[in-house]
Amino acid sequence: MKKILVPLDGSAVAEEILVHVEMLARQSGAAVILMRVVPFLWPSEHVHVREMGDKMDKEASDYLFTIETHLVEKGLEASVSVHEGNVPEVICDTAREKGVDLIAISTHGHGGVKRWALGSVTSKVMQASPVPLLVHRSTGEQLMEVHCKNVLIPIDGSLFAESIFPQARFIVELFNAKVWFLSVITLPGGFSVLKKEVHTIEDQVAKNIKHYYSSMESRFQEDQTTNYEVVIRKGDPAEAICAFADEKEIDFIAMSTHGRGGLSRWALGSVTDKVLHCSPKPVLLVRAQEEDQDS
Repeated sequence: MKKILVPLDGSAVAEEILVHVEMLARQSGAAVILMRVVPFLWPSEHVHVREMGDKMDKEASDYLFTIETHLVEKGLEASVSVHEGNVPEVICDTAREKGVDLIAISTHGHGGVKRWALGSVTSKVMQASPVPLLVHRSTGEQLMEVHCKNVLIPIDGSLFAESIFPQARFIVELFNAKVWFLSVITLPGGFSVLKKEVHTIEDQVAKNIKHYYSSMESRFQEDQTTNYEVVIRKGDPAEAICAFADEKEIDFIAMSTHGRGGLSRWALGSVTDKVLHCSPKPVLLVRAQEEDQDS
């Protein structure tokens, strides 16, 4: 990891991601690019409007320079980038142009002229980002220090879910963290499913998952140094993931943005959305490539 792009909207909520960025940058030696997007393109023919735009651009620059100074004083490499335009598009375009390895962003901020709605921005960036995202949902808690000892990787048995492996492996090796692989068994509801049938389905799904893991382990790790455990739970996938993250004091949840539906393969896209809304832990996301869909 060489470059981390951090979009900020001027709110304290958006700045909550910085503690995680500092940890990653310090451990990996990555440079931090602080960016702010003024969500307007100012027409040069309207002098007064242009002057207002210049003033907002300067305010954005001054704001970012303050944070840049703070990071540099901590021994990190940081730079500032101010843009105008459509916020999600500019974030993704900047990520491509600067060749960043990760976009780190909070899930929401404050609305208004100077502060864009970071929740909707995050959703749009998730759909179009050319690189992985680290998404933090604001809890209002000011964290002074974070660490990375436990990484949770939810798996649904699909190649979509495995799209996260390279990025997750990097984080795991960077911090020598423990990996928790979690599969969640979902069962059909309703009175039409008899108790005996439920047990049969559970046994078959558990058997399939264990077989899947036996072949998956070698694809995740190339040596035997990674400390990991495989866990199977039943219930709603998103609820199970968030509960497990709390139970095991998970530091990062790493998952793909969508997968396949079915008894043994939950729809990872909707699950991801729910996890982002219920987990106080940062989520490392990779948008699965469409060509994997038919694999």
